[in-house]
Amino acid sequence: MAGGGIYEFHDREVPDTFYMMGDYAKGHSIVLSASMANSQHIPGLIRGHGASLTMVEHGMFERYSPFITLKADRMRDGKYIVPELADKFKGETEIKIPIENNNMMTAHIGNFLSCMRSREKPVLDVETAAHAQVLISMGVQSYREGKVLYFDEKKWKVSDKPVKA
Repeated sequence: MAGGGIYEFHDREVPDTFYMMGDYAKGHSIVLSASMANSQHIPGLIRGHGASLTMVEHGMFERYSPFITLKADRMRDGKYIVPELADKFKGETEIKIPIENNNMMTAHIGNFLSCMRSREKPVLDVETAAHAQVLISMGVQSYREGKVLYFDEKKWKVSDKPVKA
């Protein structure tokens, strides 16, 4: 489902404020929030059970981010929520993973052209793109129609009725 609206910039068709939420069958959810009416960016963050992964702390996905941060969650007594993380974090609350400062567009195009020659599967292939695009397209449709939508993965169809298992 998605919502939002044109609240500040009335000379447009695209909402200046937009949010989207999606639930996956395996028990994962995604929440996307965006606003053109505010200059504060939201970090790119994956929140899991026991730890969170911040990919883009400054929230500007088109810019370089020097590291990915993995942060463990602890209980009030200081123990890790997921005990197996104790060995990985060695008492620390976060791990910073450095990221090489590459031109990602050059790397992407280079990988694509190399795969055209070798016939290998590219890093960002059409199946991955299709799976990402389904939720995006459903969010846009949900916003425009003002209703919750459902996806039948077996039929690759979108409906406004829950999918029967």
